[in-house]
Amino acid sequence: MFRIAVCDDDQATVDNMKKVLLEKQEIPCRVDVYTTGSSLLHRHKTYDLIFLDIDMPGIDGIETAKKLRQYDKKVKIVYVTSYRDFAGQAFAVHAFSYMVKPLSDKNIHKILEEAYAYYKEEETPVQVEFETTQGSVIFNTKDIYYFEYMCRKVRICSLSGEFFLKARIADIYCKMRDYDFEMPHKSYVINLLHIRSVVNNDIYMTNGDVVPLSQKKASVFRQLLCGYIEKRMG
Repeated sequence: MFRIAVCDDDQATVDNMKKVLLEKQEIPCRVDVYTTGSSLLHRHKTYDLIFLDIDMPGIDGIETAKKLRQYDKKVKIVYVTSYRDFAGQAFAVHAFSYMVKPLSDKNIHKILEEAYAYYKEEETPVQVEFETTQGSVIFNTKDIYYFEYMCRKVRICSLSGEFFLKARIADIYCKMRDYDFEMPHKSYVINLLHIRSVVNNDIYMTNGDVVPLSQKKASVFRQLLCGYIEKRMG
């Protein structure tokens, strides 16, 4: 069951969105509705997709999303707003997409279909194998945060812990670049999926680590990151 939440301070909006989402009978889903960010957070439930209004009384959508990310790294957040100039803030909390009011049934269905397609794809993860110093290890590519070259070895920082292998970082990049990994620094290959934000020459990852961004690579890397974000937005 595809789990969806709609959070908007206008009761008519949440009721209508729930109705429109449930019309997609080919996508089996459950839809919960909330009229405040605090009520959504209070339930502490995990969802696959959340439609989240930006401008709400009390805790707004941006702050709600930041708190959501503290206990749910995977949920796809779609911002719903009456204003267009907020994309930078949205991507700071890794938004899946955004919609500008008034919402059309067609656009709601389009976002639902895209999010569900990602959900189904994630059920069959892409796997890669590395011969580490701990033995042969198979990783889900989405579970790898980054690779770091250090002391003539490559450290793999992953959801399941640290692993080391003897390899050139350039060879790691050649192996991983088709899976949305890029090289922001001569000693790092990172997963674009796990970038939380980029501030000056620091890349903040979803696991809390900070990876350096080389000045020489900064311009090209930012372009690649923007292209990746646009691709995910569809």
